[in-house]
Amino acid sequence: MSVFAPPIQKRVCELAGSKLASLGFDVEKLVLNATHAHTTPALDIGRCLMPEGVVTTAEYIDFLVDKLADVALEAWKGRKPGCGVSWGVGHAVVGHSRLPTYQDGTTTMYGKTDRADFSHFEGFEDHAVNVLFFWDGDGEPLSACWKNTENCQLIFIRGGGVILQTLLLT
Repeated sequence: MSVFAPPIQKRVCELAGSKLASLGFDVEKLVLNATHAHTTPALDIGRCLMPEGVVTTAEYIDFLVDKLADVALEAWKGRKPGCGVSWGVGHAVVGHSRLPTYQDGTTTMYGKTDRADFSHFEGFEDHAVNVLFFWDGDGEPLSACWKNTENCQLIFIRGGGVILQTLLLT
């Protein structure tokens, strides 16, 4: 199961763990994976100003924890013997560095690369796509978990208009 980055992860683990423990689930058998995204609800209470009529951060965390606990319980109750696990790695360009570096050492998010003093992009790009596959006792696929290092969604404003680009892998 994948949730958002620390310190939110710790709070979600504690809340989901409490709910699961109260239902008889051994939380020592729960594994959470953390990630972050730029297009998800805010989970840091008090950091973001939310407009009137929008679900509050605290309300969303309660909703999220309930859903995570339900998914964990459903998965646990539906487990079967004889499952297999395998992995694979491939490569795909799903994102790129957004920080051009100039000859004076400065960087600018979404900066111009056609400037005479453009030097290189900051950091590196890792195009590896890592996948874990899970199989039932008959060798039929149950699920897959994939991970890529590069950011695969971009939201930014250019020329007064909002540009949304999202990569969906199914």
